[in-house]
Amino acid sequence: MSELELLTEPGRRSLPARGNLVIRNATILTMDADLGDLTNADIHVRDGDIVAVGTALEAAGAEEIDGRGCVVLPGFIDTHWHLWNGLFRGLVSYYRPDLGYFPMKALLGKLYQPSDIHWAVQRGLAEAINSGMTTVHNWAHNIPSPAHADMNIASHIATGVRGRFSYGWAEGQAEDQPLDLADLERAQTQWFGGDADHLLDLGICVRGPETPRPEIRRDAYLAEFRTARSLGLPITMHAAQMRAAKSRAIELLGDDGLLGPDVQLVHCIHASADDRKRMADSGTHLSISPLIEMQVGMGFPQTGEMLEAGVLVSLSTDTVAVTGANMFAIMKSTLDVERGRAENTALSGRKVLEMATIDGARDLGIDDKVGSLVPGKRADLIMVRFDHINMSSLPGADWTSLLVHHGQPSNVDFVMVDGRILKRDGQLTALDRERIVANSEQAITGLMQRGGLLQAA
Repeated sequence: MSELELLTEPGRRSLPARGNLVIRNATILTMDADLGDLTNADIHVRDGDIVAVGTALEAAGAEEIDGRGCVVLPGFIDTHWHLWNGLFRGLVSYYRPDLGYFPMKALLGKLYQPSDIHWAVQRGLAEAINSGMTTVHNWAHNIPSPAHADMNIASHIATGVRGRFSYGWAEGQAEDQPLDLADLERAQTQWFGGDADHLLDLGICVRGPETPRPEIRRDAYLAEFRTARSLGLPITMHAAQMRAAKSRAIELLGDDGLLGPDVQLVHCIHASADDRKRMADSGTHLSISPLIEMQVGMGFPQTGEMLEAGVLVSLSTDTVAVTGANMFAIMKSTLDVERGRAENTALSGRKVLEMATIDGARDLGIDDKVGSLVPGKRADLIMVRFDHINMSSLPGADWTSLLVHHGQPSNVDFVMVDGRILKRDGQLTALDRERIVANSEQAITGLMQRGGLLQAA
C-alpha cells in the first residue's frame, strides 16, 4: 500500500453513513428569501438530500434529533484557505521575531514532504468542522510535485468536507515559470472525472500580475489562464494586497480580458474605484480575509465599497498560521470594521451572515447544491446552541445578531456535510483529533529540523 493510501484510506473508511433523520423544534435560518426564518420548525434529511423544511413534518422511520435551544443554519463556507501552511501555527513571529508569516513560508515551504501536506490538511479541516465550516476552498499555493498534489487532494477528500482544491505553483518557483500545467491536466483526469465520488472540485490558483514587475510573469500567467479556461476550471488570485506594492494587477487583468465570473480575486485591499468597476462589470468575485488582512498590515477590507459597486463578496480564513479558523470572528470583524470605517451601520449582520453562507456558495459556484436550507439541496448544515452561557435562547432574541456578535466555535453542537454527521454533541465523529494533533506536531518538528530551526533530538 502506498504512503498516500496508508495516510488517507482510514479517514475515508471512517466517514459516517448518510441516513434518514429529522431535526425537531429548532429555529431555522434557511438563508432563502422565500422560506425565511422559522421557529419551532423541523428539517428532514434523507440520503444527503434536504427532503422538507417546515413545522410538524411527517418523517416516518427517521431518527429524531432534538433542536430545542438551537439554531440550524447552512454550514459556513470558507472561500480561501492555505491549508498546507497551518503547521506554522504558534511559530510565526512568536517563535523568532525575524520570521514573520512570509519569511516562515519561504523558509519551510520548500521543505514540505507529501506527508506534511496530509497532516496540515487534516488538522485544518478538523478545525473547520469543529467551528461549523462545511466547505473549504483549499488554496494550495505550494505544489512542488504531483505527489504533493495527490496527497493534498486525497487528504481533503478523506475528511468528508466539501470544497475546492485550487492547484498552485511551488514555493520559490521562478517568476517566469508557469505552474505544472501538464500535471494540472493529469490531476483533473485522475481525480475529477465524471465518475468521481467525492465532494471536491478543481480550480487553479495563479500568481498573475500581482508583483512590482508584472512583465516578468506575463507569459506564465497568460498560459495559466488559457489552460484553466480550456479545461473549464475556475481561477483565483491574490490582488491589490499591499499599498506599498502599488499593484496594477486588476487593471492589467482587465486590459487583457482575463477578468470574469470564473475568476475570484482575494483581498483587493487597495483596489481603486476603477478596479472595483472592472470587477463588477466583468462579474469577478472577491474573497476577503479581515483577520489576516489586519494582522499582517495589509489594511482594512473594502467591504462597503465592493458591495456598493456590485461585487459578490465572500469570507475566508486565509491561514491558521497566524489566526484561528473561526467564522464567527471573521463575521464580527467584517461587520465591526466596516461600520467603524464608514461611521454608520449600513452593513447589516444579516448581510455578513449571507457572505458566510449563500454568497460563499455563489462565489464557488455551488449555490445550486448548498448555501441555503431548501428542499432539493444537499444537507450541509450546522446546529448552534443558544442555551450556552455566552448566548441567549429568549424567544425575542435576534438570532442573526447573536450568531455574528456572540457566537463561538464552542457553540457549534452539530455539523452535517452532504448528509454525513461529522460533529455531534460537540465532538468530532470521524476524525481522530488526538492522532491528528500528534502527527501534525511531529511533522512541523521535522520541518523545523530540516530548516535549521531546531536541532535533531
